[in-house]
Amino acid sequence: MSEKVTVTICGRRYTLVPGENDANLEQIAAQVDEAMTATLRDARVTPLDAAVLTAVNAMDAAVRQQGQMDSMRSQLMESMEEQKRLRQELADTRRELTRLKNGKKNGK
Repeated sequence: MSEKVTVTICGRRYTLVPGENDANLEQIAAQVDEAMTATLRDARVTPLDAAVLTAVNAMDAAVRQQGQMDSMRSQLMESMEEQKRLRQELADTRRELTRLKNGKKNGK
C-alpha cells in the first residue's frame, strides 16, 4: 500500500492514499486548492459551491482533452493508413520500373 499524503485545500487538511498512478497527488491537490481559492475569491460562493464549480471545470477540461486525444489518434491512424498505401504504391512502382528495365534489356 502507498504512503498516505496529507494535503491542504482551502485551509482544510486532507489525508489521501495515492493510487498506483498518483505520483503527482500533491501537485494535483495544489491545483485544486488554487482553483477553489480563486473561485471562492472571484465568485464569492460557499466552499461547497466552489468545490462543485472546480469539479465541473476540471471535468470539462478532461473531456475537451479526451476529445483532442481522440482527434489526434484518428489523425495518426489516417496517417498510418496513408503511409501504408504509399509504401505499397512505391513497391508497385519499383516492380514496374524493374519490369520495364528488364524489358529493355531483352529487346522488347
